[in-house]
Amino acid sequence: MNATLLMTLSGRTTCSSWYKPSHHDELSEKSKETAINYLNMPVERYVETINDICARLEAEQDELAHCNVVAALKKLESRNDNDERENDEDQTWGAIEAALDYYQRDGDQVEECLQGYGSFGPMSIMSSQGGGSNVYPAKPAKLPEEARQTWRELAAVETLNPLVRGRLCDLLWKLGDGPSPHTHAEAAVLCYVTHSQRENAEPCGRDESVRRATALAATLNNQTLLSKSLDATKQLVASSLDTAHDEFGIVARCLQALTDHTQNGRNRHLDASRGENKAHLRTLLERSRDVYRHPDDQQKLYDLALKVAKDEQVVQELRSRQIKVAESAANNCEGLLALVRLDNARQLAARHGDSEAERRIRRRIEEIDMSNAFSEITTDIPVNNSEVQDWVDALMRSGRGPTGPAIMLLRYGIYGIPVSSPEASREAIAELHAKHPLITLFTQQHRTEAIRLAF
Repeated sequence: MNATLLMTLSGRTTCSSWYKPSHHDELSEKSKETAINYLNMPVERYVETINDICARLEAEQDELAHCNVVAALKKLESRNDNDERENDEDQTWGAIEAALDYYQRDGDQVEECLQGYGSFGPMSIMSSQGGGSNVYPAKPAKLPEEARQTWRELAAVETLNPLVRGRLCDLLWKLGDGPSPHTHAEAAVLCYVTHSQRENAEPCGRDESVRRATALAATLNNQTLLSKSLDATKQLVASSLDTAHDEFGIVARCLQALTDHTQNGRNRHLDASRGENKAHLRTLLERSRDVYRHPDDQQKLYDLALKVAKDEQVVQELRSRQIKVAESAANNCEGLLALVRLDNARQLAARHGDSEAERRIRRRIEEIDMSNAFSEITTDIPVNNSEVQDWVDALMRSGRGPTGPAIMLLRYGIYGIPVSSPEASREAIAELHAKHPLITLFTQQHRTEAIRLAF
């Protein structure tokens, strides 16, 4: 790809034809004066091409997403590279690809290579021969002026597809570009809201759009935009609940965003319809629990409902239901799986301070028949001894590997029968069993009577 930008942690940069080293650091005053227009065609031509690509993707694939647009642009670049009539110096498409290749971050990643990326993370991180990492795209602030100028030119065109324009405006806002950066953020919010309402947009992309729009609107303290964003988020949840597809991830993330908004103290003064929004959120949470009946999904939804509830009686009722859901998850299970799920329910009851429920669940745990627990979940999986050994050794070198009985059992799987007595093995395994859910792989030659005796 012509536009690939790779930056290592050590500061070295692998440059493509459009990433000129002279622009890596701050531009000289002379460079800034001459950086007027890097587009080889009128901006309308680029906008028309991008819009045509997006329209074709919606019509043919019925799913418009950043990655699909980038793939189409790469094909376009490939055709242009083979066309002698095209100007080989036109690297505008590469700048657009780089913008769309970032992924939206929630900000909780702490890896060193992600420092400075802010709300957008790189598409790829690969080890380099020099011991660092090659990262693409580079941090937005480290991109050349050509890229930023391309984004400015295209972001100014209101008719550009909102999926693309929203990303460009958002990046310019994060870079503090121009005398009034907030205008980029405002445009990004409107683009994100518009994109989230397009039926042919990728479901996960619509989810990202409304959550990003809400975050930007709250940062701007713009009540009008915040209201639009919240309405779009609630609309997306409602429409997802009405579909026949399992979109729990989208529903849960949007409900989490709405819940976080209601819990944010600063937003309480900004949101003029706070009471109405909380009531609507409670309704959506109840609908979600009716649609998604899996115990794990229910647990997440009850956690969100408890954050919103303020009435003590309602809180107690929700806690009681959550404990029952967690306990019922073990009803059709046996052995170790039943033990794990009941213990999760017991811990939940203890957290909620329901001593009666905790005692009831403890009694159920004591009644579990564990005589065939391991044989019921055991299966034959071919494992290469050298691979397992390498894995154990890597764990030891990292300093984060299991210790004590866990290491004994792992090495048991590699080397065969332990030298200790069956009684000692039973005690070690019992200790491990009490602390961790157990999944252990044994090679074919180690499935012996001695293994069954140890268990």
